[in-house]
Amino acid sequence: KKQCFDSNIDVRTRNFLAHILNQDNCNMYCGKRDAERKNNDKYRDIFIQGKYAMLLQNENPDYGEYYCNVTNTHVMGATIWSGQKCFRNTHPNEGDIRDMTYWTGADTHPGNTPDRNPIKEFHDLHKTSILSYPNHHTMDRWANNIKWFNYLGKEDDLLWFHDLPTYITNIYGKSVRERGKGVVVCASQNEVAKNPLMPNSIFEWKLRGRPNYKSEISIQNQKKSVWRMIALKSPDQLRQRIAWALSQILVVSEQNINHRGLTEGFLNYYDIFVKHAFGNYRDILKEVSYNPLMGKMLSFLDSKSSLYTRQQTSRTIFPDENFAREIMQLFSIGTVLLHIDGTQKIDATTGSPIHTYTNHNIMSFARAWTGFRMQLQRANIEKGEVVDPMFIDPIKRDIFPKISLDMNFIGDGLPLCNDLPRRHFLKKKSQYRLLGSVSAPEMLHEEASWRLKPETFRLVLDKSYSKLYKVLNDFTESKVPGTNVFKKKDIECYSDECIVNTLKQVEVNGIFYEYIRPSCVHLSFFENSKSIRKRNGYAMCENKSNIIAASACTKVSRKESQKQGAIDFCKYSGELVTYKTGKKRCSSKWNTNLVTGEYEFSDWSDIDTYPNGCVHDYYWHWSPKDCTLVAKVFGENGNIAVVHQPDIDSKIDNDINFSVWPEFDDENLNYFPVYWQKNKYPNPGNKCGKKACTITYDGLGCLCKVVIVETPVFEENPRSVNEVLSNLNIGSFPPYILKHLSFDQKFKDIYIYHNKKGIPFDTGTVFGVKMHGKMKYFKNILSKVEVAKKLKISLQESS
Repeated sequence: KKQCFDSNIDVRTRNFLAHILNQDNCNMYCGKRDAERKNNDKYRDIFIQGKYAMLLQNENPDYGEYYCNVTNTHVMGATIWSGQKCFRNTHPNEGDIRDMTYWTGADTHPGNTPDRNPIKEFHDLHKTSILSYPNHHTMDRWANNIKWFNYLGKEDDLLWFHDLPTYITNIYGKSVRERGKGVVVCASQNEVAKNPLMPNSIFEWKLRGRPNYKSEISIQNQKKSVWRMIALKSPDQLRQRIAWALSQILVVSEQNINHRGLTEGFLNYYDIFVKHAFGNYRDILKEVSYNPLMGKMLSFLDSKSSLYTRQQTSRTIFPDENFAREIMQLFSIGTVLLHIDGTQKIDATTGSPIHTYTNHNIMSFARAWTGFRMQLQRANIEKGEVVDPMFIDPIKRDIFPKISLDMNFIGDGLPLCNDLPRRHFLKKKSQYRLLGSVSAPEMLHEEASWRLKPETFRLVLDKSYSKLYKVLNDFTESKVPGTNVFKKKDIECYSDECIVNTLKQVEVNGIFYEYIRPSCVHLSFFENSKSIRKRNGYAMCENKSNIIAASACTKVSRKESQKQGAIDFCKYSGELVTYKTGKKRCSSKWNTNLVTGEYEFSDWSDIDTYPNGCVHDYYWHWSPKDCTLVAKVFGENGNIAVVHQPDIDSKIDNDINFSVWPEFDDENLNYFPVYWQKNKYPNPGNKCGKKACTITYDGLGCLCKVVIVETPVFEENPRSVNEVLSNLNIGSFPPYILKHLSFDQKFKDIYIYHNKKGIPFDTGTVFGVKMHGKMKYFKNILSKVEVAKKLKISLQESS
């Protein structure tokens, strides 16, 4: 108490503050925000109201002097003894729990750059959730921006879970709330449903963290007791024994991942084997691979691409190879090829066993296991991030081609994204996922800050005329358990549905669904390319047929200096279009009531967000500029990197601000292995293919122009399903959504479809075969990349 006495504060002021700080007297003086702090003894937010506010600096009618001298600067930072506790005066926002997502956006915080995000650094780099305000910043900077940081409460507050904002509860798990339009959706497997007979507020959410009220010993024994009870007493003993055997193969150890106190996490992992004991081993591998305990056990959790680490640290660090190796060596194919009887296959030339994989395969697969991160903690389970499957962060993901074990590429067999048919989101078997009353996507990537911006808007389906509305609303009203909707047939478009290239989220009577586009891939090299540009001054190449960028239009002007900033005429926030659609949006035929005047396709760097909400942050947009793709060949091993050469004219003022996106500039080190015909490739030793290519700036490789050559593989009916699978690598979307195909015949279990406007067995022909009980479709096409006078590489892989 003696140490809490501040002699610089006059007696009247000290007594007044000591009186008002006492919790019992707070109701008399405290204001509207958290007037009663019964659950938080750490902070007192004091708001003086009524007659007491008027008497702060006036004379007390009874004593003839002021009640409290608020002009006394010594109160700032001073200590006051009250209610057997010592309080120190702090800034009013000290200890606030605020959502700082807005300031992590690319164009919000002044210090944000492509290489650094100061606000995220507190969590990602310093591993703390406490934001320390820099002492070199003036306080007006905080005062002017605080409106963007949603206030949730004070540190140590105890809140009801359903009283939190919807976008917060959405992160921790779906919550049915009283206000607004609500719908129950599925959460994680094994999650206990809320009891409808209980009060609404049955979950507590402590802002500082969840209290641990259990002893460490009982925690460690808990999962063992549960497992013994089920394994020994359960009537399905065969299933339990198979699950035990599988758990001894795909092992996670509590000692190795430092989670001895977890019960639900380990039991959830073990349940993978119980569930799939009589099923498919591939399903087991998939669930194990996404399980965060395995991510920690074999260290691929938070593994990052070399490109990402170079951008962050200026160093080349290869992705973690542990899981890439063990999933083959311990979990699946082993180290050597085997005959059906289990004996080793021997190389007739060397007499040695034939290895199933090489170190090149490990390095390639390690790049496939990048970007895996744990989900955020949910409040209604023990430790949610180790129960929920990991998610893939596209920012940290390696995006470049990866070789497979069969001398092809991962992604072979999938259709090309630029082959998506028109209005594919209205076709038979198109998939929609029920989100609930919050539009934040679950399967699609979207900046978290978008959902906080009031100008963000979704496509609202017409209640009276949209057939898609009826399909989705019928599902909502049916209350059928589940979240996925598959359309049974093609449906007609209505209004804006007819002019968009794809959908993201749609609103149906206050409920949101997200469209799940069919899986597809992009080729690393392509013709038909144009430049796309980013608001922060970057440019690169993209296939004009891909739905990949926003439109950008500027008013027609004879003088470059008189052109205004570009505008995106979108139908929903973040809408992506093809080059053709983007150009149409800028033409006089585009019907918009939002602007007047004639517009043209723009190559500007800056896009206005008018109409509101179309483009946020640094979005890619189409440009009328051309773009060229080049292969950079590493002379030592023939690995290549993709180089983009977008047209940038330094004589034009607007182009001065542009440079090539670092992933694809001529100095990038994003090499990946490819298969060269006859193993010949241009390199400095052969003068870069007899000077068909140019030597790189460092003298270690060659820059080569490329030509894409596409030819049909079969000119008549294939002889077998195996011949189709062995020779075709580029997949096709199902013929029932491709109206340009017509069925020809079924020949030896092969379904053959021809292009209505083509000739039989051209590159438009599609073959359908059944694999593992499901139909797979392949295009009759071989796509090759030719460089340096017919030195060739073949690529059928996604970038």
